[in-house]
Amino acid sequence: TSFSSKRCRSHFSWMGPEGTLLLKIPSGSQSVRAEFFIPPAAPGRTVSLSLDGKIVTQETYKQPGSYVLAAKIGPDHRSASVALRIDRGFSAPPDVRELGLLLLKVSAQ
Repeated sequence: TSFSSKRCRSHFSWMGPEGTLLLKIPSGSQSVRAEFFIPPAAPGRTVSLSLDGKIVTQETYKQPGSYVLAAKIGPDHRSASVALRIDRGFSAPPDVRELGLLLLKVSAQ
Protein backbone atom coordinates (compact mmCIF):
# COMPACT_ATOMS: atom_id res chain seq x y z
CA THR A 1 0.00 0.00 0.00
CA SER A 2 1.22 3.50 -0.63
CA PHE A 3 0.39 7.18 -0.52
CA SER A 4 1.09 8.89 -3.80
CA SER A 5 0.46 12.54 -4.45
CA LYS A 6 -0.60 11.52 -7.97
CA ARG A 7 -3.81 10.29 -6.37
CA CYS A 8 -4.33 13.89 -5.28
CA ARG A 9 -4.15 15.05 -8.93
CA SER A 10 -0.81 16.74 -8.51
CA HIS A 11 2.76 15.53 -8.64
CA PHE A 12 3.40 16.46 -5.02
CA SER A 13 1.80 17.42 -1.75
CA TRP A 14 3.19 20.23 0.37
CA MET A 15 3.68 19.30 3.98
CA GLY A 16 4.71 21.34 7.00
CA PRO A 17 7.91 20.64 8.90
CA GLU A 18 6.34 17.36 10.10
CA GLY A 19 3.71 15.06 8.67
CA THR A 20 2.33 11.72 9.82
CA LEU A 21 0.22 9.12 8.05
CA LEU A 22 -0.99 5.60 8.77
CA LEU A 23 0.29 3.14 6.19
CA LYS A 24 -1.13 -0.35 5.64
CA ILE A 25 1.71 -2.77 5.05
CA PRO A 26 1.12 -5.78 2.78
CA SER A 27 2.57 -9.10 3.92
CA GLY A 28 6.02 -9.72 2.52
CA SER A 29 7.01 -6.04 2.63
CA GLN A 30 10.54 -5.47 3.87
CA SER A 31 10.85 -1.68 3.94
CA VAL A 32 9.04 1.64 4.09
CA ARG A 33 10.14 4.35 1.63
CA ALA A 34 9.44 8.06 1.59
CA GLU A 35 10.14 10.00 -1.61
CA PHE A 36 10.32 13.78 -1.28
CA PHE A 37 11.72 16.99 -2.76
CA ILE A 38 13.50 19.73 -0.81
CA PRO A 39 12.85 22.99 -2.70
CA PRO A 40 15.59 25.63 -3.09
CA ALA A 41 13.72 28.05 -0.79
CA ALA A 42 13.66 25.54 2.08
CA PRO A 43 16.29 26.25 4.76
CA GLY A 44 15.88 22.77 6.29
CA ARG A 45 18.25 20.05 5.20
CA THR A 46 17.98 17.30 7.86
CA VAL A 47 15.08 14.90 7.28
CA SER A 48 14.07 12.02 9.56
CA LEU A 49 11.74 9.09 9.04
CA SER A 50 9.94 7.65 12.06
CA LEU A 51 7.93 4.45 12.35
CA ASP A 52 5.47 4.13 15.22
CA GLY A 53 7.03 7.10 17.02
CA LYS A 54 10.68 6.02 16.76
CA ILE A 55 13.21 7.64 14.41
CA VAL A 56 14.53 4.84 12.21
CA THR A 57 16.65 6.85 9.78
CA GLN A 58 17.84 10.42 9.32
CA GLU A 59 19.90 12.18 6.66
CA THR A 60 21.33 15.65 6.16
CA TYR A 61 21.34 16.85 2.56
CA LYS A 62 23.75 19.50 1.28
CA GLN A 63 21.47 20.89 -1.42
CA PRO A 64 17.87 20.97 -2.60
CA GLY A 65 16.61 18.09 -4.73
CA SER A 66 14.73 14.80 -4.86
CA TYR A 67 15.58 12.21 -2.22
CA VAL A 68 14.42 8.90 -0.75
CA LEU A 69 14.59 7.76 2.87
CA ALA A 70 13.96 4.06 3.52
CA ALA A 71 13.88 1.85 6.60
CA LYS A 72 13.60 -1.90 7.06
CA ILE A 73 10.51 -3.24 8.81
CA GLY A 74 9.88 -6.49 10.63
CA PRO A 75 7.72 -9.25 9.18
CA ASP A 76 4.97 -8.68 11.78
CA HIS A 77 4.14 -5.13 10.69
CA ARG A 78 0.64 -4.87 9.20
CA SER A 79 0.38 -1.11 9.57
CA ALA A 80 2.64 1.68 10.78
CA SER A 81 2.44 5.31 11.74
CA VAL A 82 4.95 6.90 9.36
CA ALA A 83 6.27 10.39 10.16
CA LEU A 84 8.56 12.52 8.03
CA ARG A 85 10.19 15.58 9.59
CA ILE A 86 12.50 18.32 8.30
CA ASP A 87 14.53 20.36 10.78
CA ARG A 88 13.37 23.84 9.69
CA GLY A 89 10.18 25.15 8.13
CA PHE A 90 9.68 28.28 6.03
CA SER A 91 7.01 30.46 4.44
CA ALA A 92 6.73 31.53 0.81
CA PRO A 93 4.65 34.74 0.73
CA PRO A 94 1.83 35.31 0.03
CA ASP A 95 1.25 31.79 1.43
CA VAL A 96 1.24 32.08 5.23
CA ARG A 97 1.45 28.35 5.96
CA GLU A 98 4.63 26.93 7.47
CA LEU A 99 6.05 24.67 4.78
CA GLY A 100 8.68 21.96 5.01
CA LEU A 101 9.09 19.89 1.87
CA LEU A 102 7.20 18.36 -1.04
CA LEU A 103 6.01 14.83 -0.33
CA LEU A 104 5.95 12.67 -3.45
CA LYS A 105 5.25 9.15 -2.20
CA VAL A 106 5.27 6.89 0.88
CA SER A 107 5.14 3.15 0.30
CA ALA A 108 5.82 -0.28 1.77
CA GLN A 109 7.86 -2.61 -0.42
